[in-house]
Amino acid sequence: MSNELFIGGLAEKGVTFQATHAGPYGSKSIPLPAEDVVAYSRDPVEYTAKYYGVTKSQYLSWHRSSYCVYCADATVEGNPCRNIITGGNAIDSPSRWVALLGGYCHVHENGLVG
Repeated sequence: MSNELFIGGLAEKGVTFQATHAGPYGSKSIPLPAEDVVAYSRDPVEYTAKYYGVTKSQYLSWHRSSYCVYCADATVEGNPCRNIITGGNAIDSPSRWVALLGGYCHVHENGLVG
């Protein structure tokens, strides 16, 4: 019996599926339709990224950033600013994180650095 038939048989019996991934507040769950279980098992990261409407690279960057969006400006010395942007802490959705990229911290958005 193929995996697809086996999973479909479980779904017909009322079994539902979900996938979990790390987020800023611990594990986060997303629904996993029975017809997508095999695709998820082949590449969970790619599947989860697509679920959120972001690229695999963006999804992995969301994790690497500790779920924070950092200021897009530079320090007076020319180094990247490492302040978190206003409202950019503990972003629990990769798509929201991507939407906030390019924002500025409270110092740079208020022109406090010249």
